[in-house]
Amino acid sequence: MKRCAYCGRESPDEALHCSECGTGEFVAPKPPRLPVHRAYETLFDTGGHHPSKSVWDFMFGVTLIGGGPIVVCGSICVVATWIPNPALVVVLQCSALVAAVAALMWACIWRSQHRLLRSSTFVLEVLVAFLMGGLYVLVWVTAGYAAYRAD
Repeated sequence: MKRCAYCGRESPDEALHCSECGTGEFVAPKPPRLPVHRAYETLFDTGGHHPSKSVWDFMFGVTLIGGGPIVVCGSICVVATWIPNPALVVVLQCSALVAAVAALMWACIWRSQHRLLRSSTFVLEVLVAFLMGGLYVLVWVTAGYAAYRAD
């Protein structure tokens, strides 16, 4: 079927004039738009949101899951460096690990319920967060060791 350029009525493809208004001008039908399959759309199902919103949502999840435990553990360990009692320092360091695990669990639970992306991307978020957090801790430990050796 083709559509009349003047009145918009559809006419058979073999028609020379519009059956409604008699005009001989027709608009060619638009070819159907095929869905574009991209790796991005498979990984980050936009769900009707702008793609940048999906990338932001992913990065927020990585930062929350990876950064929360590091901030909690780091804060307690920094406070522990000011304590002169070695036994209390060990207690604070152990509590820092427990608090970091609690922060990680809270971040994962909260994040699994507040997200724009598909739930299958949650696993990728956690893996990237562990990788980035592990690299951060590795740099942190290396810098601490270098400072210890410099003394």
